[in-house]
Amino acid sequence: MEQQRVSERIKGPCKVFNDSVHGHMEFHPLLVKIIDTPQFQRLRYIKQLGGAYFVYPGATHSRFEHSLGVAYLAGELAQALKTKHDEEGENLIDEKDILCVQIAGLCHDLGHGPFSHLFESVCPKKKVKSNSTILDVCTTYCNN
Repeated sequence: MEQQRVSERIKGPCKVFNDSVHGHMEFHPLLVKIIDTPQFQRLRYIKQLGGAYFVYPGATHSRFEHSLGVAYLAGELAQALKTKHDEEGENLIDEKDILCVQIAGLCHDLGHGPFSHLFESVCPKKKVKSNSTILDVCTTYCNN
């Protein structure tokens, strides 16, 4: 039996979210599965701009709304690049690539907690002891 890709196994309707900035945003069923997880749903309760809404009462959007918008715009950008490449006869980007870009956009804030950027200045940072590249750091980390 031929192994199917995850994006092919996930069936179901696309889901449409209505957004005040982007209008109707349609998402692939795989993205909907990610959105429906408790880990993603917790973003509904984390303000994107921390305490800024005390100064700017209209600045009340959540990381949930922000992440949906990022996924939507990332998909639009990837689709535009695909269209341009296809017109030039270069089939460099396929639907799977667009879906991967949307997943990255959707999940980019999952690790943030409340007031995450506010506390960055007081949280200790892990420092690298050499001038190594990111690849060297990753290799060292993985080998230890």
